Formats: sequence, C-alpha cells, structure tokens
Amino acid sequence: MSLGRDAETTGRFNPMDTVLARQVGLDGLRHGPAASALVMGVDGSLQAGSGPPANPADPHTAAGETVLTAGAARISGSRAKRGLDLGGALLGLAFLAPLLVLLGVIIRLETPGPALFKQRRTGRGGRTFTIYKFRTMRVIEDGAEIVQASENDQRTTRLGRFLRRSSIDELPQLLNVLRGEMSLIGPRPHALAHDAYYGARVQGYEARFLVRPGLSGLAQVKGCRGATPETEMMADRVRWDLTYIETWSLALEARIFLDTIRMFFFHPTPY
Repeated sequence: MSLGRDAETTGRFNPMDTVLARQVGLDGLRHGPAASALVMGVDGSLQAGSGPPANPADPHTAAGETVLTAGAARISGSRAKRGLDLGGALLGLAFLAPLLVLLGVIIRLETPGPALFKQRRTGRGGRTFTIYKFRTMRVIEDGAEIVQASENDQRTTRLGRFLRRSSIDELPQLLNVLRGEMSLIGPRPHALAHDAYYGARVQGYEARFLVRPGLSGLAQVKGCRGATPETEMMADRVRWDLTYIETWSLALEARIFLDTIRMFFFHPTPY
C-alpha cells in the first residue's frame, strides 16, 4: 500500500504563532472549496484537466456543504469499504509479518530507540489518535513545534532513507486500520502542529476530518507528495482530498488502490 508521505517541508511550524485550527464541522465546510469531478483517462487512470480540481460551485452555500456531507456519509456508511479495510489490513499484516519483525529488529540494532515511531494525528470527527510508523530518524518529535523531514536530512538513518523512499515505513499503519482509526484509502493525516498551521491558512482543510484518514489517497496518486514549501501546495492536496469525498465510489476506491500499488516502489519525491 502507499503510502503517501505526509506534508514534508523544511523549516519550523509553530502553531502558537498562528490561529488554532477552526472547529471541525459545518463551519469548516463553509470555508472549504468544493472540488470538481474526476475524469477517467483512456488508459483507465484518474485524470483531471491541469493541476488540482477547480471550484465549480460556491462552497459557501448550503448546496456546497450538502455535496461534501453526502459524500462523507456514503464513505462512512459503506460496509464494503470497511470490509475491504479490515480484510486488506489482516491479509497485509499476516503476509508481511516476517518482514515487519525483521525491519523492527534492524531498526533497533542500527540506532538507539524504539522500532516504532508514534505520533498524534487527527482522525474522523476531529478525534486525536496515535499513528504508527517505523522509526526512520534519530529523533522523535510530537510537540507544538515539529521540524519536518527534508532532503539529505541528517536526522534520517541509513535504513530510514530506504524505508521512507519506498514508503515501507508506513506499513505499521495497518494496525491503525484494524483499530478503526484509519482506512486503506483516504486523506493523509498530518501532525497536530501542522493541522493547526494549515487549518488557519487553507480553506476547507478541516473538511478532511469528515472521513477516516488513509494510508494512501487521491492526492498522493495525483503526485501531491513530499515537501510543501508553499501553502498553495497544501491547498492543492486539500482540493484533491475534497474531490475524493465528493465523488467517492467503490470504483474510485479501487482505482486509487491500483494506482497506489503502481507507484509503491521508490517514488522520486519522498525522503
């Protein structure tokens, strides 16, 4: 599975210097862009004009809110999606168990510290949960100020560089899927510090919390991975995330899953 890199950029984010993220709910939706529908390319891949989707309707209207809430209701109410999540997570953990154990041992031997990295993220309904990843750095950050990974980051271990580039470091999140905190496909969750930072700057950011976050998502398969040195780059991700919510179907879910598999190994962006 993919495994989109989280918003990764150089520099420091201090949410104490910003307005805290607005309350999750319709207030966030009123300030969020409604995304456009996708088109299917001749090769079956997901495509859309140029760049992220535009806003076809005024998102400040009740109609704009209804589109998002209706899409979120389809996602949350789909037994098939939840069944695929559980089945995929169980099969993945069973099949990958030897590899996961081996990687955990190597991580412990390479540098001092735990094999798993744990950090608080925001899930559906704005509820906070603890995400699991293989530790790829020599530091563990989960505070109000988090320095994101950058290219040639000296904090990253040798094994960590491989794990991040291949996205294998994200595989422990299959445990989050089993716990009902995440889905295989959905908007990627970010650190709480970054939720506060971008929630104050990107319209509609909180609307992503209408559904479970995912290991991979539409934004990731459309190329929105890696560093976000400009706020507009995060805004692009949010527009793709809202497109996913608005236009969700099992067919779209399957297409994102297949696109994720194709881009799994050594995507050029993550570090």
